Amino acid sequence: MAKVCNSEGCNNPVFSKGYCKYHQNQRTDDKWITSLAKRNNPKVNSIKKKVLPTPKIYSGINDLNAKGEAELFKKIWDSRGHVSFLSSKLITEREGSPFWFSIFAHVLAKGKAKYPKFKMYSKNIIILTPTEHFLLDHCSEDERQKYASRNNCNWDKVYELRCQLKREYALFD
Repeated sequence: MAKVCNSEGCNNPVFSKGYCKYHQNQRTDDKWITSLAKRNNPKVNSIKKKVLPTPKIYSGINDLNAKGEAELFKKIWDSRGHVSFLSSKLITEREGSPFWFSIFAHVLAKGKAKYPKFKMYSKNIIILTPTEHFLLDHCSEDERQKYASRNNCNWDKVYELRCQLKREYALFD
């Protein structure tokens, strides 16, 4: 039979040192007293509190005044046709589905070393199928051309937009 808590009137099973998890504060052993002292004395406490960084203010173009990428994607979805920019395939993903964010592709990379000021620029974001987005970001030119020949589309449309945006970005700096 399981041991019962030492606290008066409690029949819960023992968690540690004769007391249940609800009555650990009644312990009188040295280990418990030391842990209380560490919690109450910041000089003894070895756990450092994590300081959260102050949020950075976005300094790029935000032509749709969105508060974040999710809101920007929703505004783009509401304002454009629900077809792929590349292949004109109907996009079947809907908000909340697992691939929802995968249908929005940045033509110019949004990373710090790339084109961060165009991260929230609606012209820099195109709607693609998740497969097309993966091909654009991670695959070789050969793989893109194979896809294009199988699906009767042309990547030049995306490349031309990329060149146009690069020229625009150069003027922005």
